[in-house]
Amino acid sequence: MLNKITPDTRRLCAAAKLTARRSMLFSCICQISSYPNSSLQSEIALLKRRISQLDDEVKRVKSENQRLLSELQRAHTDLDQETLNRIDYQNQVQTLLEEIDFLRRVHANEIKELQTLASRDTTPENREFFKNELSSAIRDIREEYDQITNVHRTDMESWYRLKVQEIQTQSARQVNFPTSMEHGHAKEEVKRLRTQLSDLRGKLTDLESRNSLLEKQIQELNYQLEDDQRSYESALNERDAQIRKMREECQVLMVELQMLLDTKQTLDAEIAIFRKMLEGEENRAGLKQLVEQVVKTHAISQETVISATSSASLETMRVVKEEIASRQSFQRSAKGNVSIHVSSSKYPLIV
Repeated sequence: MLNKITPDTRRLCAAAKLTARRSMLFSCICQISSYPNSSLQSEIALLKRRISQLDDEVKRVKSENQRLLSELQRAHTDLDQETLNRIDYQNQVQTLLEEIDFLRRVHANEIKELQTLASRDTTPENREFFKNELSSAIRDIREEYDQITNVHRTDMESWYRLKVQEIQTQSARQVNFPTSMEHGHAKEEVKRLRTQLSDLRGKLTDLESRNSLLEKQIQELNYQLEDDQRSYESALNERDAQIRKMREECQVLMVELQMLLDTKQTLDAEIAIFRKMLEGEENRAGLKQLVEQVVKTHAISQETVISATSSASLETMRVVKEEIASRQSFQRSAKGNVSIHVSSSKYPLIV
């Protein structure tokens, strides 16, 4: 603005000097007119022509000054408007950056919450649901950020095109008045606009770099989420395998425990039988009743062992059969005043 005012002041000073020179010329003419000489008359005529030329120059300079003052006023108005627009755009950029940061924090918290829920989940359906939800949220974040960036880029490009069009219009208008001051002002304006354009391009580059950084962070979060899901599924599969193995071992141990309990019960019953046989041999009726009760208990325990071992391995069945066979052979070889008679194919009776 100072560069614009200084040439105007110089032109006004030049006009004042021309006016002073004109008054001096008039005074000189008045002095010369007193001398009667033809050469002086011709010089006076020459000076009058010069005065008329200077008057025309003064009028032209005044009209030029008036035009330049109007141009200066319009330039001041445009400068104020452009300053307001620049402040408005800077505020919009700052608002968009703050909105982007806020959205990034909000979506980061949502991602953490979804990861927490996914880590607590144990079913494949829910894991797939949360995985789809997380992918949809990340896709929405990316689309929203791209939309904001595209809108901002479109606004910047339209503003650049408008500025370039205004500069071209001003340049075309100033072609009719190719003065050095106008060229200097145009150069300063173009330089200022180029500087502002470079600043805005730098800001746009920073925003694009931040956008790429955020996209990279989102990609890293996706990779980390996939790794966590694979680790979680592997841990779940390993735990399920351990649970199945422990259940099988527990089932085998229960079968063995039941077999031991049945064996203990059978042995206790046999010991009681032989004790009664030794203590009360003369009481045949009571001995026979006691032996029948023990044999029934033995048959029931034998059926329980067979049903329990039906779901176990063939080795367990073989051990149970050998144990039953050994018990029967032991009972058949027992000594005393008793006899063994097979009354049915299901189990023997002691008579």
